[in-house]
Parts: sequence; C-alpha cells; structure tokens
Amino acid sequence: MVRCRLLGLSITLVLAAMLLSAQQPSSLSPLTQKYVRVNTPRVVLSHVRVIDGTGKPAVDDQNVIVEGGKIVAIQPGADAASRNGMTVLDLHGYTVMPGIVGMHNHLYHIARPNLQADGDWEAPLLVPQMTFSSPRLYLAAGVTTMRTTGSVEPTPT
Repeated sequence: MVRCRLLGLSITLVLAAMLLSAQQPSSLSPLTQKYVRVNTPRVVLSHVRVIDGTGKPAVDDQNVIVEGGKIVAIQPGADAASRNGMTVLDLHGYTVMPGIVGMHNHLYHIARPNLQADGDWEAPLLVPQMTFSSPRLYLAAGVTTMRTTGSVEPTPT
C-alpha cells in the first residue's frame, strides 16, 4: 500500500514538475494534458512524510512547497487553503522522496519463447526494443534520471 502511494506520488510530482517548468500550460499536447493533475505555478503537498535522501530518518507531517517545478521549502505540516495560482494537495499517508537515479538501465526486454521450468526455451531469443514503454515503466517505479547501458537500436550521436 505504501509502495503504491509512493509510486503514485512520484508520478504526480514528475508530471507536476513537467507542467510547472513548461513555458505555457497550453503548449502541452492533449495526450500529455490528460495525465497532468496539477496546473498551477505553486503546489503545496501537505501533511506528507519526507525522505530527503541523505540517510537521515524520515520526517512525518511536513508540507512541501513547489514553485516553478522546484521545491522551494519544506515546513512542518499545516492545513493550507487553495487560492488563485496555488493548489494544495492533502496527502496524509503519502511519502515524498527524491527521484531515483538509474545507473544501469536497458531500453529492451529479453524474451525466451516457451520458457520451461527446467530452463529450456525455443529459439530464437527475442530482444524487442521498448523505446516508448521502458522509460515510462522506469518513471512509474520512481526513476526520474537514467543512464542507459544498452539498447538494441541505439540512436547515433
């Protein structure tokens, strides 16, 4: 349950950051807009548990203030009212943490047709490129920055 909430919040934060860093909210494609939950320049994530990534213990009941896609303050939890240009998300029970940096990621999937319990499988080995879905799956797991270590169809530089 906590993992699902953490995952959902990670996705929400990334999408909110993408939106807030955009020059014009209307510049987002209709496909992207349907995934955007927040479209105000200031967002308050109220009453969240904060893991800061330094190794310190998590801090419960905090408000995280995001402006222009960046965290500008973390304060003790308090109720805040939404107003023009600001969205307040009451997130009791959710956890906020920095995005995960993936240092060994692949943009393909290895499939062994008809893999048996004894390890036998039918040739040929399939290695489908997943340029569209792999980055989205990593993002759904909290990876916001990645370095790919292999691709079946690399893009020339």
